[in-house]
Amino acid sequence: MATGTLPIINISTENGVPVVDKETKIPALLNLSIPEAYTTLNQFESEDLKDVALTIKGRGNASWKLDKKPYKLKFEKKTSVLGMPKHKHYAIIPYTGWQSGPSAVGGMELARVTGQSWAPYGEPVEFILNGEYLGRYFIVESVKIDSNRLDIYEQEDLNEDPSLIPGGWLVEIDNYDDPCQITIPETEGLNLRVTYHTPEELSAAQEKWLINEFTAINAAIYSGDATGKSWSRYIDPASVARYFIVREILHDGDGYNGSFYLHKDLGDNCRWNFGPMWDLQLYSRKSDWIMEDHPSYSAVHWIKALAQTQAFADALADVWPAVKSDMQRVYDYVTRIGELCAASDAVNYERWPQFEKAEIKAYCANVNAIMKDNVEWIDQNLMYLGDPAGVSSVTDSSNVRFYGNTVEIGFGVGEASLSVYGVDGKCCRSLTLTAGDSVALSTLGIPAGMYIVRVSADSAAPAVRKIIIGK
Repeated sequence: MATGTLPIINISTENGVPVVDKETKIPALLNLSIPEAYTTLNQFESEDLKDVALTIKGRGNASWKLDKKPYKLKFEKKTSVLGMPKHKHYAIIPYTGWQSGPSAVGGMELARVTGQSWAPYGEPVEFILNGEYLGRYFIVESVKIDSNRLDIYEQEDLNEDPSLIPGGWLVEIDNYDDPCQITIPETEGLNLRVTYHTPEELSAAQEKWLINEFTAINAAIYSGDATGKSWSRYIDPASVARYFIVREILHDGDGYNGSFYLHKDLGDNCRWNFGPMWDLQLYSRKSDWIMEDHPSYSAVHWIKALAQTQAFADALADVWPAVKSDMQRVYDYVTRIGELCAASDAVNYERWPQFEKAEIKAYCANVNAIMKDNVEWIDQNLMYLGDPAGVSSVTDSSNVRFYGNTVEIGFGVGEASLSVYGVDGKCCRSLTLTAGDSVALSTLGIPAGMYIVRVSADSAAPAVRKIIIGK
């Protein structure tokens, strides 16, 4: 049934053994054929593969229970697949619709646009397993520490050297129990499950360090320190802002619940970074922040507390303008997914009629339309993000109007006092305005960040707003 309009991955297991679980690694051979004149999604130079040895097994949690299943590949030798940098580990992912297909792969391009140090590449393929056509998939780089992927120091299993234990970590805030996991209390009624991926086996010293480290990080995040200096000793705020932007543009309601990776390099000044991204999904158009609008089954770890701090606001104000201005790159990437995959629509639907029938070009156009709306929503609502200490409510007055970060005094008042406070409660600028005056807060010489603006007029109720002031 394969159309040959996409690269074809054909895997034959030894003796035709079926892949029925996530534990058994089955020896197999992989053949890859690339259509003549085909150009990969990521514009990589690529070549056919012939009888390459590897193992295959199932992967995923909820996705493994679906009819169209995901698989994990491990090559015997480091191999470049469709031009992706050489590695042993890849995943074959069955993206089945607009929410989990173009948005997931396009979301990785979005991660690269935000400036994340690495995000997995993926390429569309048609997949055949033991002679059975399984339809349209993506082959994606797995999240691993490696010079060709997440390029940080890799800590060894069962290490006892205290000088090496503080670096080389790749962990995941998880929503499933895992044998390679520590659990600490996060807040009342909520636990933090930290699955360690590198190293895979912990010595007693490593386990003690990891428990103490995440206990300290969690305490710092929930310390009530409005500046964020307490937690930013442990975590790079810019990485939090980049991660936040990706999840919020996709409005990924499961974004702070599972597949929530963090990594830490080795070195005196190395801090934890949020990412790499994994398991992305476009949920919907935004009407609120994910921390306030997520599925009932989905926990939201840390981000609400982080978003209340000046360190986060400063990082977001620094990262957001560049991402917003470069979003066309993401839209073009998603459009290209649709163009490459369009000719395989009919046979993919014939193989999987239980999934929604739609042209992938239409899927991609819908993804872009929703992302554009979400970017606009975020840009208009950054000023309302967080709930800094000391501000119990946000109010408007009919005689004081806010347009972005511009304040305008109505003609129904006499004199008005405008004060700008940091989230630590300290006043950093005050001035007096009169009826009809207008002032752009970004012109007041205030550093970029999140502030509380309070306007008191002699004949009007005070107006209070949370404002992001950019550079």
